[in-house]
Amino acid sequence: MRPLFAKRASQKPSSISKNAVSQTVPIFIAYGASFVSAPIVLNGLGLRAYGIWSLTGGLAAYGSLLNLGLGRAMSRFIAGYDAQGQERMIGEVMAIALLGTLVVALPLAALAIGAAGPVAAAIGGIGTAKMRTLLLCAVGMTILAMFGDAMTGWPRGLRRMLAPSVALAAGSLINFVLSVTVILLGGDLIQYALANLIASVLGLVVVVVIVFATEGIPPYAWPSLRHFREVIAFAVKGQLVVLCDLVNYQSDKIVIGLAIGPAAAGAYSIANTVSAAARTVGVYAQTALIPAFAARVAEEGTSGLRSVYRQMTTRSSSVSFPGLFFVAATSPLLLSAWLGRIPMDGAAILFVLSIAYIANVSSGVSYAMASAGNALGLPARTAIITALANIAFTAGLAPLFGVWGVLSGTFIALTVGAVLQIVLVQGHFDIPQRTHWNAVRESLGLCSVLAVPIFAISLLTSSGVSRLFQIGTLALCGIAYGVLYFAAAARRDLLPGALTRRITRVRIAAQRS
Repeated sequence: MRPLFAKRASQKPSSISKNAVSQTVPIFIAYGASFVSAPIVLNGLGLRAYGIWSLTGGLAAYGSLLNLGLGRAMSRFIAGYDAQGQERMIGEVMAIALLGTLVVALPLAALAIGAAGPVAAAIGGIGTAKMRTLLLCAVGMTILAMFGDAMTGWPRGLRRMLAPSVALAAGSLINFVLSVTVILLGGDLIQYALANLIASVLGLVVVVVIVFATEGIPPYAWPSLRHFREVIAFAVKGQLVVLCDLVNYQSDKIVIGLAIGPAAAGAYSIANTVSAAARTVGVYAQTALIPAFAARVAEEGTSGLRSVYRQMTTRSSSVSFPGLFFVAATSPLLLSAWLGRIPMDGAAILFVLSIAYIANVSSGVSYAMASAGNALGLPARTAIITALANIAFTAGLAPLFGVWGVLSGTFIALTVGAVLQIVLVQGHFDIPQRTHWNAVRESLGLCSVLAVPIFAISLLTSSGVSRLFQIGTLALCGIAYGVLYFAAAARRDLLPGALTRRITRVRIAAQRS
């Protein structure tokens, strides 16, 4: 055991930028695979069957709440213990996460079996046996993801995120190959679900092999009761945030599917796939910050966090905003070029969700600070308020305005909730309230100005032209938008240092040539 510990101790944490990129790349690979496979799956299964699978996955995601969020809590605790050299405490956190996942597996499977009948009856047009198979596949994928999260939490907490990210990227590619192959061979919805489950099994095997190869055998140790309670108490607060996120990001799909129909849920799921991909940059920059901040608190206390809040918010927002603005501006053109048609209300859904996520991603640094600084109750409180507001607005507006009512409720709730979290966290850490606005305003203004002509081009080319022309137009708009934005952001010193230096080198090389 000692040689493995020695091997791990000799390795250094990666930089925040490298970890953020490492965390983000596999998610983009997953979304890229979904982007490519969506038209294939949609044509093979049909919009209704695609909507049923999306609805099933949304329901299964709620089951992941039963593990109390232990996988996500790992990186914060492990980072702090690693900074203090407490190897046994790291092993106890590892054991707590693994035990929590084991405990939740059987109840979750039983829940899927019991819920099959009521869910099938609510949707209509599908038998209980088929729904039971779909739910068990979705639940199986959820459980396997929990085990993978418990395994990758160790290197994430050590601030070495490249290896687990490679493993997750490989799992996404395995899923893409198997699921698309089944559809191309004429498979139905059940066969598609089974292919996804098999891909999840293979993905977990890849995660275990890569983590063992790069970090050695995890230092599992039986946890003390006091430590167990401490980790659980923190994890429960984080799980409240996750529960509320599920309400905000999954309930709309479920409400639309049950109240309007599976086809509408499918359209929502397609649009949300794109907007969620754009949101990923901000979310995973946040996850890279949590262990880095936790290690800093262990060494310096919370004063070290206050000094970097504005800078980190500026850097995070400058790389998070442009994707959301671009997706919103090109929403009709993007869907038409991607799918060959615009699903019912798809462009409106994509536009509203992308704009709604802007305030949300800008709050990522405040969440990371609260998590590392033992103030996770603040984001938990605001997440609860956001979820309750979303439910209230959706329930009140959906009967009157349909999909538009659901979207309006989501937009209002997400924006107000993000602002409230920022205000509370800044107040807790004695940060002036205007600090956040000063940190994000330049990126907001730059993105807004560049998005206006892109939106006009998108409206003019979203119909009446060939799909090939649309794809070319979308690509040219993306290149022009990206070059102009990042060049201007680099000159204004908004971007992370590593990205600014790279852009500067490219500009100098271009001038010399």
